[in-house]
Amino acid sequence: LAFGRNAKVGLSGGFGSIDVGRQYDIVDSMYGNYDAMGSSGYSANGALSGAGAVGDTIIRQNNAVIYSTPSMGGLSAAVMWAPGENKTAAASAGSNYGVMVNYGNGPLGIGGGYQANKATGATAATTHYILGASYDMGVAKLYAQYDAGKVKSAAAGADYEDKGFSIGASIPFGAMRLQTAYAKEDTDNSAGAQTKSTKAFGLLAMYDLSKRTYVYAAYRNLQTNPAGAANTIKTVNYGLGLVHNF
Repeated sequence: LAFGRNAKVGLSGGFGSIDVGRQYDIVDSMYGNYDAMGSSGYSANGALSGAGAVGDTIIRQNNAVIYSTPSMGGLSAAVMWAPGENKTAAASAGSNYGVMVNYGNGPLGIGGGYQANKATGATAATTHYILGASYDMGVAKLYAQYDAGKVKSAAAGADYEDKGFSIGASIPFGAMRLQTAYAKEDTDNSAGAQTKSTKAFGLLAMYDLSKRTYVYAAYRNLQTNPAGAANTIKTVNYGLGLVHNF
């Protein structure tokens, strides 16, 4: 894919909104809603979104149609359908669909989502569930997520299941903001044996230079254990930059 970002058109009004095109799917929207680091490139949610057998399989969906309701006393919902373009003489095209419900009232936010992805019409769906919550204490905003996914296969014993969680906090210090998070994801095969374990820690500090400009420093440590401690893979990322919003 030559262009990997969002590209969509939409309408919005009292009925809610309808967006059509390449855009974030249900799972990624949920990740962003309940991640202290906003699913940034340094977020610990990398342990949830792409490390397991299920992982976050696509992130942005092509041909996605998403309808979002207006907020009704803090309650809102969205549904997604994204048809594939890979129809053959032997199988129909794949498809992706999902739904999420969120509630926000005062300092509390809570939500849940479900998504199913089918590579082709002849394959079983990869399913993904996610629950999230946030609470603003004033001195800090706390976040938590739990997710689970399953890959089904026609091959005997080839099914896999992921389960993981993340916790985090966003703490303001005047013009400075500190965001931190920890996440862990485990993958089990059809026999219930663990085949992979991933954990990550992220830290992001931002300092506002103006209403639209800030500088940041970031750190993330991601560790993947494919099969035993001797095979642990450690990936450490550092970042330093300036952001200006136009």
